[in-house]
Amino acid sequence: MASNKPPANEYDSVYFLKVLLYLLLGTVWIAFDEKKYIPAGIIIGILIAQHERLQLDRKIEYAMLIVGGLLGLVGIGLTFWL
Repeated sequence: MASNKPPANEYDSVYFLKVLLYLLLGTVWIAFDEKKYIPAGIIIGILIAQHERLQLDRKIEYAMLIVGGLLGLVGIGLTFWL
């Protein structure tokens, strides 16, 4: 039976850092003409979550990306203007 727990030798600080990085990555948006159109951080975060070797619970990763995306949409986060 597979477990979704992090490896036994992984510290809580590493787990917290991963959660924080997914949250920050979710805030990255690409904007055109002062309107945000592409949630680039969420797209990149989903790709990373699928291929990460030391995975957290994937549901937590996706939740942090969505929360970060919502924060980025309302103006908290990184926006790249093209």
